[in-house]
Amino acid sequence: MKVFRLMETLGERVRRLRKGLGWTEARLEVESGVSARHIQRIESGETPTPRYHTLMKLASALGVSIATLMSGGDEKPIQKRAEAVAR
Repeated sequence: MKVFRLMETLGERVRRLRKGLGWTEARLEVESGVSARHIQRIESGETPTPRYHTLMKLASALGVSIATLMSGGDEKPIQKRAEAVAR
């Protein structure tokens, strides 16, 4: 019997958003100030609940709200990040 997951984990969401921007973990490290190793741990699920300040940094760099990062809700990019990525 197959079991289907309906919800994406935080790590899966971070990875999807990062790859959607065409960024490596190293690029997200530069943009967010969160170490690439810590990003790897979040994406792999090794660190399933990062600290709030880490979530703030990642959300800002990825151009989404913290609520979106946590829940996967409305993913309309924040204007500032969308403009920076376009450059």
